[in-house]
Amino acid sequence: MRLTRIHRRPHFLILAAAMGGVAGFAAGPVAAAPTMNVSFYTQGASTAQWLPNHSAIQVTVPNSSSYGIIVVHHFPSILPTTEPSFTTDTYSSGSPRWYIQLSNGSYLFGYPSQYSDYWNVEGCGAIDAGTGYTYADALAALSTAECYGSGVTVTGVYIVSDSSQGYPATNDISAIQYDNVDLTTS
Repeated sequence: MRLTRIHRRPHFLILAAAMGGVAGFAAGPVAAAPTMNVSFYTQGASTAQWLPNHSAIQVTVPNSSSYGIIVVHHFPSILPTTEPSFTTDTYSSGSPRWYIQLSNGSYLFGYPSQYSDYWNVEGCGAIDAGTGYTYADALAALSTAECYGSGVTVTGVYIVSDSSQGYPATNDISAIQYDNVDLTTS
């Protein structure tokens, strides 16, 4: 097959515009950033589901080899300045809890808002693991220890229910707030 070179510029511009190769030809609205939302992940025999009218998320942990996770999607890459929160009807021994993963391997975990403003920072050698902080103090400790700063981002946001509270356990988790966004409204 022999290719023939075409020197007509109008055809080139139309073809380039159709293929997205020429800047300035795109028109239309810019797509909005996706909004934060949640999904569920379960392991073993656990279940997770919305209760009617998105009033709460019910996570059931029937045995020691099962757990359920509420996964937050489209969260900001920086830690929120306001404390993430949720309420639950059942809480014991650290479950359910927030688990916020950072890109350097450090993470924060915190408890339901009706039980305490208690956060732990883990994975940062300069911070005494297991020491309870308020959320504001946890942010300050991360910053002081240089575990959260330039280039460190949030890579995962979860609420974990597991068998540490005993089993079988059912948690109705509601009023989930992250970065001032209510994640339990429909």
